[in-house]
Amino acid sequence: MTNLRLICAPFAQLSLPSYDVAVLKAYLQRAGIEVAIDTTYLEYAVQLGGELYQSLYSSTLGDAVFSALLFPENRERLIKEFASLLSKEELDFNEIVETTERFVEEYITRVFDVPCADEIIVLFHVYTKQLFPALYMGKRINERYGLDIWLSGYHCGGDCGKSLLALFPHIKKVFGSNIEQSIIKETSSRHAADRPVFKTDAVSVPTPNYEDFTRAAANLPHEFLGKYLNQYWYQVEFNRGCPWNRCAFCTLNAQYPSFEQRSVDSITEDYGTIQSAFKTTRLLVTSRNCSENWKDLVLTLNRKYPGMKGTYDLSFKIADLLNEEDARFLSDNDISILVGVESLSKKCLRIINKGQTVIESIAVLKYMERHGVKCFYNLMCGLPFETDDDFKETQRVVDEIIHLPPPFSMERFRLTFGSEIQANPERYNIKSMGIRKNIEGILFPVALQDKYVPFFMDFESTVCGIEQRVKKFNQLIKEWTSKYYAYARKPIVRPKQHSLLYMRKNEWVIEVYDARFTDRYQIYPLFGLERILYEYCDKVRSLTEMQSTFPDFSERDILKSLDNLVCKRIMFKEDANFLSLAI
Repeated sequence: MTNLRLICAPFAQLSLPSYDVAVLKAYLQRAGIEVAIDTTYLEYAVQLGGELYQSLYSSTLGDAVFSALLFPENRERLIKEFASLLSKEELDFNEIVETTERFVEEYITRVFDVPCADEIIVLFHVYTKQLFPALYMGKRINERYGLDIWLSGYHCGGDCGKSLLALFPHIKKVFGSNIEQSIIKETSSRHAADRPVFKTDAVSVPTPNYEDFTRAAANLPHEFLGKYLNQYWYQVEFNRGCPWNRCAFCTLNAQYPSFEQRSVDSITEDYGTIQSAFKTTRLLVTSRNCSENWKDLVLTLNRKYPGMKGTYDLSFKIADLLNEEDARFLSDNDISILVGVESLSKKCLRIINKGQTVIESIAVLKYMERHGVKCFYNLMCGLPFETDDDFKETQRVVDEIIHLPPPFSMERFRLTFGSEIQANPERYNIKSMGIRKNIEGILFPVALQDKYVPFFMDFESTVCGIEQRVKKFNQLIKEWTSKYYAYARKPIVRPKQHSLLYMRKNEWVIEVYDARFTDRYQIYPLFGLERILYEYCDKVRSLTEMQSTFPDFSERDILKSLDNLVCKRIMFKEDANFLSLAI
């Protein structure tokens, strides 16, 4: 019989046990495969001390420690490259490396230096910060006990996984896609004995098994537990993959062949099981883009677990929230959302194939602001085809929507292996691409760098000025954030009464109050056709729609009124589409 030892290597986040590992164990158990989870990263954190572990986790230094053990010939180069950071943090690199080496050897001896009649396979499921620790620990386990080492995770797909197999002979198998199904199939194939193999689509996703983590956390030193793990959270999967799956920059579906939405009953069962088993309300949703049954899911969860209302954070595409009634539902049920805006440049949205327009993004942000929905999103900059004109367009749009919630971050574009952009570099103005010089270019010895295929890549664009534009984008968002939250930062903090751009209306007039560009509100009274059009364009409307809806007005009169509203900057225009901006 084959037993699987699933190792959670450093550096994992202390307060968030791995959902992927917990659900993988549940899959394997259901298929009749014996599996044990080692939360090695927790033991290592105790050995180092919480502060040092967190410091190594939050920088490339953690990777460098294990790189020095994996490639001893590269240690002096690592020390030289990280000299300034080591000095700033007052860290002794060699001492940390030696402590780490002792820890790994003691762990391996304790776990594997015992008689076992069954075949043992060692599996590392790796995230970004776990690759080098997994490679080194796997190498030592293989050298000492000859056990097969398997790796899974997004580092292991396609050519990335092939390069790991070529560079590290101790790795026998890699799994980068359909991970649960592939591991079950590979493990089951090693024995002729009957063993049920379940289909691993999202409908049959089992409840994640967090018992190993909870048991390990309970056995941690009391002081360490109280300081670093007093608020750990359990994740529940609503869906996996992305239903759109066409964005040129994205590899969200790298691990999954297609989008799958779990059933309401399955999710409800997970919530009940985890709350009951661990006597906690600390549950987090892992969700990509919600499907059609999201409202039924929210209502069912609220009915079954009323004390958990308002704890479900959902993710959406812009195109799925263009009905204002959705914003009202989200508000009524106290749902926070993450929405995919990505860019406020029409050209950039078209090139990355986001499936939405700038004006649609603005409409959704307006609805969420109107109904008080906590709305989170980011914008991307540093795209290889991005130009100064794209920045200027974004700046113009931001000026007009500064009354709407700003992004929580301006995220610099990361080129990932397997994305449409990476597969077609010339089409997206990429001159060259390869390993990240300031990361893998330091962590890997020079002789191996041309042989390793990374998941995250550096690139050189044919368009000049990326670094300067990135700085300007970040400054733009900083100014937007300061303006939007200025009211809350006054010496006397009071509840926000009005948006920087809002309207009041009755049967005679709409009055738009605008403080986006001045210290005091400018008031724009709208009568007649302007009033009619402003109210009608509270959602995105085309010129054709307006001509059809208001046949008593000529096209010339409609265009004149629209131009006046756009000139006042209280209406947004994109091509032949219009949107009133006031809340």
